[in-house]
Amino acid sequence: MEVKVQYMVDLDEIPKEVVKLLPYGVDVFDNRLSNIVSLVEDASYSLSLDEIEALRVEMYKIDQRLADCQAILKGYLSIKNRPPEPESQDIGLEQLQGMLQSHEEGVVDDSAS
Repeated sequence: MEVKVQYMVDLDEIPKEVVKLLPYGVDVFDNRLSNIVSLVEDASYSLSLDEIEALRVEMYKIDQRLADCQAILKGYLSIKNRPPEPESQDIGLEQLQGMLQSHEEGVVDDSAS
């Protein structure tokens, strides 16, 4: 069963976390492929099928890990490239009361009709 794991890190730490998630040891596939070739050439078809299946499972896991890294980096870039939000303006109590009063004056009372 596969599950997604979620945890929080500081925004600036995301690239370092992606590096940690990247799959390493992919270069061993050359040896495994050579082994499969040898098995096929030796007519060990059942063993070669087992090795092919095992390699495909490992490649699937690596693909999933790479997809996760890709999604994380896309999200990171979308946040980093987002235009800065305008600074919020502090509204004083008097301004807020004035805004509420002007809003209330603009509302028509339909209950009399």
